[in-house]
Amino acid sequence: MSSKNTVDREVQLVDKLEKIRRFFSEMDMGEQPTAAFKTLAEQVKGMFDADASAVYLYDQECNELFLIEAENIRKDLVGVKYKADQGLLGEVVKRKIALKVDDYSKWAGRSKVFEKENYKALLEAPIIWKDRLRGIIGLVRMGQSPPFSEIDSKLLSIVAIHTATLMSDGAGETT
Repeated sequence: MSSKNTVDREVQLVDKLEKIRRFFSEMDMGEQPTAAFKTLAEQVKGMFDADASAVYLYDQECNELFLIEAENIRKDLVGVKYKADQGLLGEVVKRKIALKVDDYSKWAGRSKVFEKENYKALLEAPIIWKDRLRGIIGLVRMGQSPPFSEIDSKLLSIVAIHTATLMSDGAGETT
């Protein structure tokens, strides 16, 4: 790889980190956490050049994920609870680390719920506060889009950590 490409990648990384810093310096869960989750879904979609994004809240007692907000995801999927033992979401719940799949359409662990979706690459990161899973932030690329990188995975994990910190103030509490 040429030094110009390396410099370009580093400049892009610094730019993404600055966008994340700026976003969270202005973000406030406040009294309307749903609006904050909507803003989060919008912003991460753009930050990562994703085709779609989703924010799930986790209910530990029921082992369910509630899709609270999404960008460019079918509206009938938003506001629905999903068992947290299927697909990539289930793997993130179980392992509590960011995970990615380069070609979800060919992945053996694909969830039946999302079988009909045109998802290509997926990246999902857990929102964890004090060793407790609070939710998941997910990104989707469709069609011929490139897969997510390891750097994208690390950056989305940073976004998830900041999200958990904001949620810890009491807004967006889940059981």
